[in-house]
Formats: sequence, structure tokens, C-alpha cells
Amino acid sequence: MALTQPDRVFVQRLKELDPKLGCKFVPEHEHFVITYARPIGEPVNVLLIKNDDGSFRQPDDRDIRALQAADTHRVPMKERLKAVAKYMEDDRAERKRKRKQEIRDITKDNKLQFARRAAKIDSAFGAGNYSPFRPIEPKPRGITIK
Repeated sequence: MALTQPDRVFVQRLKELDPKLGCKFVPEHEHFVITYARPIGEPVNVLLIKNDDGSFRQPDDRDIRALQAADTHRVPMKERLKAVAKYMEDDRAERKRKRKQEIRDITKDNKLQFARRAAKIDSAFGAGNYSPFRPIEPKPRGITIK
């Protein structure tokens, strides 16, 4: 059986990363687990430490680097804002492209179909009464008084 206590230097580096992080051996599946202490309740398992083939290994710097890579607060604010701005710019460009494509698809249809669809999309075109036939007024029957 392997050692059930993590290396103390590893634990020190883990605590430098965040004091609430810890490492313990879980005998049920015979692996080390990095945990995060919550204010209330049991600590939450964050990372299972194992080899690529799933076998046991001692925790080391690979696990510290994996935690650092997953930590979003380690990225400087400028870089996060740049990434968000780029995402929003790409999203606006994609929406513009989709709108343009939809209008192109609509205009492939004839004029009346386009008018009906445009009326549904935007109420600025009116009520959407675009019949291809002229309206016929019904003639009164019987005696009518004018």
C-alpha cells in the first residue's frame, strides 16, 4: 500500500495557493483528493489525483499547475475584459450576419410573402393585410334605407 500522507512541501505550496485548500487520502478509491474547505459543512472535493491510466500517484507540482490553470481569478482583469469584449464583438458580428442572411432568404420569396413576413417581424409595416386580391364590399340584400 502507498503512503497515505501527502508530501508536506506539496501541502505548503497548496496552502500558499489558497489557505482553504487541503489534501487527503480517500481509502474508498485509494487516491489522494484535493479539497476546498467551505464555511459550512464538509470540504468539497476539487481534484482527484491519479495517473493518466487511473492508477495511484503521489500529489506533485502538476496538480498545483492544474489548479492554477483552473483559477479564473489569477488572470489579470485587463485580459478578462479583453476576452469579454472580443466575445461580445464576435457575437454582434454573428447576429448581424444572421440578420443579413435572413433578409436575403426572405427576399428570395415574392413580394407579397416578403411583405407578410416583414409585417410579422416589425409592426412598423402595418397590420399585415397584404392580400393579392382587392377587397370586395358585400352588397346589401333586401330593402335598404339610405
